[in-house]
Amino acid sequence: MIRVFLAEDHAILREGLRRILADTGDIVVVGDTDDGEDVVRRAASERWDVLVLDLGLTNLDGAAVLRAVLAVQPRLPVLILSMHPEDGYALRLLAAGAAGYVHKARPPAVVIDAIRRLARGGRYITPELADRLLEQQGAGDDDPLAALTDRQLEVLRLVGHGRAPSEIAAALGLRASTVSTHLHHLKQRLGARTLGELVQYALRAGLGPPSN
Repeated sequence: MIRVFLAEDHAILREGLRRILADTGDIVVVGDTDDGEDVVRRAASERWDVLVLDLGLTNLDGAAVLRAVLAVQPRLPVLILSMHPEDGYALRLLAAGAAGYVHKARPPAVVIDAIRRLARGGRYITPELADRLLEQQGAGDDDPLAALTDRQLEVLRLVGHGRAPSEIAAALGLRASTVSTHLHHLKQRLGARTLGELVQYALRAGLGPPSN
C-alpha cells in the first residue's frame, strides 16, 4: 500500500481526496491536516510514501513546509496540489525539491496517477506544464517573477489574496517592518506605485484566489 499524508487547508477537499484514494485499493491516507506546522512536526516522526501538499496552509505556507519537510525527510516525494496556475509556482517548487505539481482543477485520475508515479520514485508534471517550463527556461530574465526570492513571491501571493500587511506579517511570522520592506522591493521590481497596483499584478500573474 502507498501511504499518503494529505496537507490541505479545505476540509471538504481533504475528505473528498481521502474517499477517492480509498477507492483505489493500493493507496491509503494515513493522516491529514490543514496546519503547516503540524505537517513539519509529524514528518519528523512519521513515515509516508508520498506527501500531497497544498500551498495555502495555516500557520506555515506550503513552500516553507516543503523546505522544512525535505530537511528531515530528504527522500520523501512531495506532490504539490495547488489552485494556482501550473506555470505560476511550479518551476520554483520543483527546483526546491517537489517531485510533482498538479492543479486542483485536474481530474482525480491525474492525482492518483501522480501519486503512484511518485511512490515508484518518479516525478510528475503534465505535458502542458512541461511545455511551459521549457518556455520559461528559455525566457530567462524576461520573467520578472523569476527574479523574486521565495519570500518575496510568498508575500506577493498573500497580497493577491487580499491580505493586509499586518495579516501577511502574522501569516509568515515576520515583523511588520520586514513585510513593509518586502512590499517596497516588490513595487520597485514589478513597477507598481501603490499596494493596489501590486494586488492587480498578483492577480494577473495567477497568484490570487481561483476564479469561479
